[in-house]
Amino acid sequence: MQFFRFFRNFFSTGRTCLKDTDFVVFGLGNPGEKYAHTRHNIGFRVVDRFSSSLTAPFKISTPNAEVVKGTLAPSYVVAAVKPTTFMNRSGVAVAEILKKCDYSVKKQIFIIVVDDIHIPFGTFRIRGKGTHGGHNGLRSVIEEVGTGFIRLRVGIGPFVGKTGMIDFVLGNFTGEEEDRLPGIIKKGSEILHRCVSEPIDVIMNTFN
Repeated sequence: MQFFRFFRNFFSTGRTCLKDTDFVVFGLGNPGEKYAHTRHNIGFRVVDRFSSSLTAPFKISTPNAEVVKGTLAPSYVVAAVKPTTFMNRSGVAVAEILKKCDYSVKKQIFIIVVDDIHIPFGTFRIRGKGTHGGHNGLRSVIEEVGTGFIRLRVGIGPFVGKTGMIDFVLGNFTGEEEDRLPGIIKKGSEILHRCVSEPIDVIMNTFN
């Protein structure tokens, strides 16, 4: 009986609970195979790579997000999150997960990874605060939880206006871009590792 109670509690409160999480990393994008390889979903792809590097990862289901929880050396408990809302409602999922983590955005910093059409393809820009910069996913997050989070922007530009902006971000990468993406995604994951363990000012001086 005692073993059964321990086993039940381990899976009902230990592995599924997010309240012991030290850091939360969100990748923004649109759910579904239709959008999987679009420019707008590079945040998902970076967070997928990051979550694959966690020790003892396991999945947690929530109404509005897919979560992988694990540990990152030396002993950080990390949740890697992909909202299952569409991009324009990303803030709903972010607010839900932060509540489950018992996060106070006034005291703790979380990280959001997004695409950015205003910086060159494959480059990164990281900030500890700021505006949404016209990005609807960030706009939604700010509306729901405020501005107290790190933004890792991944360049998908330049957008030169040959097509509409929506068609551009919802379009797939070119073949040449796809060939370069593994290295870019790997670097994005490495930056996230550093965000968890190093001061944001140091990282900004390195990558911006």
